[in-house]
Amino acid sequence: MLGEIFQPAGTPRSLGAAASGGQPAIIRPDDVYRGEGTPRITVRQTDQPFVIRGTQQSQIDDMIQSGLVRPKPGGYGANNSPQLYFGESSEVLPTSIFARPTEDRFVLVGDSDKLAGTEGPIPIDQLRHVWAVRDGETVDILPEILRANREFDQAVPNATGAPRSLGERAIALSSRLAGIRQGAARNISLAPPSEESMVGQLAPQYRVRVEGFTPVGTGRQSFIPRKLTPNNSQTTIGRMSELAQEYPDPLSSPESYAGMMARVRNEAEVPAPPSWMIENANNMEEWSSWFSGLTPDQIRAADEGLAVQDSFRTAYQNGAGPELTGQLMLWSILSRMLSAFPHESGFLELAENATPFIQRAARGEWTDADTKAWLEMVPRTIPKDSPGQSATSNANAFGKTFLRKMAATDENGRSALLRLHEMIADPNMSSAEIRRQYYGLAEDTGIANKILSFALLVSGRNDVVVLDRIQINRMWAGGDKVYDDIMGQFEGAQGLAQYEALERSLAPRIEDLYRMSGREGGSVGRYHWESWVLSSGQVVSHPTLESVVRAGTPNIPRNAPPTSGTPVMEGRFHRWNYGVRYERMPGGGNRYVYETSAGEPYQFTKAELDAMFKEVQKKKSGVLPPDFPGVSSFEGGNIPWYQYEGVNRERLDEIIRQSGKPVTE
Repeated sequence: MLGEIFQPAGTPRSLGAAASGGQPAIIRPDDVYRGEGTPRITVRQTDQPFVIRGTQQSQIDDMIQSGLVRPKPGGYGANNSPQLYFGESSEVLPTSIFARPTEDRFVLVGDSDKLAGTEGPIPIDQLRHVWAVRDGETVDILPEILRANREFDQAVPNATGAPRSLGERAIALSSRLAGIRQGAARNISLAPPSEESMVGQLAPQYRVRVEGFTPVGTGRQSFIPRKLTPNNSQTTIGRMSELAQEYPDPLSSPESYAGMMARVRNEAEVPAPPSWMIENANNMEEWSSWFSGLTPDQIRAADEGLAVQDSFRTAYQNGAGPELTGQLMLWSILSRMLSAFPHESGFLELAENATPFIQRAARGEWTDADTKAWLEMVPRTIPKDSPGQSATSNANAFGKTFLRKMAATDENGRSALLRLHEMIADPNMSSAEIRRQYYGLAEDTGIANKILSFALLVSGRNDVVVLDRIQINRMWAGGDKVYDDIMGQFEGAQGLAQYEALERSLAPRIEDLYRMSGREGGSVGRYHWESWVLSSGQVVSHPTLESVVRAGTPNIPRNAPPTSGTPVMEGRFHRWNYGVRYERMPGGGNRYVYETSAGEPYQFTKAELDAMFKEVQKKKSGVLPPDFPGVSSFEGGNIPWYQYEGVNRERLDEIIRQSGKPVTE
């Protein structure tokens, strides 16, 4: 549960998921009548440390909208008094029957030395807590209120009280953005969707109508086809260039983005545009305030991940063969639907044995026997106690689909894999150009927009975005989980049009974003990486990418296997094994490594590690406090479970030492 859970000792405990991040509330005053006279709040001088006010849901809603604690519309009592009072308290969480929070009553708490003597409305970021009761627990919902206040214009509730749909957010945003806008110049506007249950595989809440758009011809044939294939690639590429000229800055307004999609689909009812991204692209102060929430650890992890780009650039410049591109594609396809821990562990297991298969495909010599041999090699190579077991299905697809299809040769006898390698090695080709040409090489290879874009990013290109679950939820809905309902629109040629739209619209804004965030060296690619870790609450650097370079340059003599000694760390805060490293040993075998709070590394087998965490979770172990909220509560936060206040790190360290063996090498 988000918020802060109260413990009997009287000290709130943060789960690390608070949304405030030190960012101020957004104040939205109005001229609503709030009683006879000047609306005001009175907080008397007091010797007590805290001031409090009990209130109802209606005031919470007004705080979210206005950013203020202020009198209600119409004032109070028969005389329509415009005055709202705070009381005093010696407790940060009032416990008396008349002042404590209940299922129906919220309690606002402020520091008396800060608020005493106040006469006017109080900005909500000046409060200390807003206590509420949920599922029998008292929690601080102030971080949620602050986040909702900042995102109010995107997610303001509609008349039914439900959060606005993506379409409603876009329409509301359109009405707020001022100035001359590209969409307005085209004489179009946004309107609610039709009542059709599904249009373009999207439910009504994920659609808008573009009024003023007239389909070309019969309206049955899209301008950009759904699928980009070797047969239609040249025509489609020309149309995508035309689209880019017509819509150079789709993020300038909701109309511009939706109008572009109407042009793409040649129909007036289209997917709702990315309201959060458009809102922030047109409000650099708000965008930079959010982006400044990156922690030093997250920035450091991004630096480490992006540093590998230099290794890829150098390898390609030095004439690395197609093995490098093949290993990069293996690493990339293994990421499908997986977090970094199983994905990268799977690569460590497979990379060496994959090399001869990649070489055969690059030469155009692939046969059905190679497919069979690949499918036999995968389960034999990934140990049953490896996190990489979860990557088995993706690994199978790499051989039986990607390598098989990319082994096809052109009229000159050059394989599709070799031609892809030459494109990636060409520093004069942009990511957009490579992606377009890729679909002319082979059809249904198992690697499409998302996976290919990430491969291009890590290969050394910084002109690319990756529309994965984290980024789509962020750009379209401010972090709300909409990915599963709208992901289909980002596939194929029409999805590729959206990739290019975001890339060209973000590019001219990134320098200002980084400057206003107090940093330098920004790029579209770096923004993707850093905004991903900020939105996901994960610390991920992808250390195995250096192994990709080593495995992809087998002609360079080395004293150890290319993947040995490369640890992969579980980076999800909401997993018990956060911080655990998995690595293959130079002499064969593998191990899990977990450190004490003093940084002492201990090694485990998979069975030993599982038994240790099972012991940690037992009440009698003495590690977890009575009010521990559950490890899943740390998803999206900025601390792991063991940093929760009250976790007994000394006892956890004892269990680590008792269960594992000291690492000596």
